[in-house]
Amino acid sequence: MAGAHWRQGHAEEAARLALAAGFGPLGLGEIVSFTVPANEPSWRLMRKLGMAPDGEFGHPRLAPEHPLHRHLLYRMTRAEWVAQRLG
Repeated sequence: MAGAHWRQGHAEEAARLALAAGFGPLGLGEIVSFTVPANEPSWRLMRKLGMAPDGEFGHPRLAPEHPLHRHLLYRMTRAEWVAQRLG
């Protein structure tokens, strides 16, 4: 069961590795992430990682009345990630 793996820190570990890969070897200048407002564990994790909220948008393939149409956008720059790691 997938639920048995929730709240074990796996998502945070994977997200930190993804940020390290993106800002490290891949040399990205910015990484963005998004989720629906109802997915509180996801947007809480984005904030915990140091990503900043940057508005909302409607999913282009979902009708405006669809419950999953609205998305929250988060972003982090390489400079922010480096500053965070240097403490």
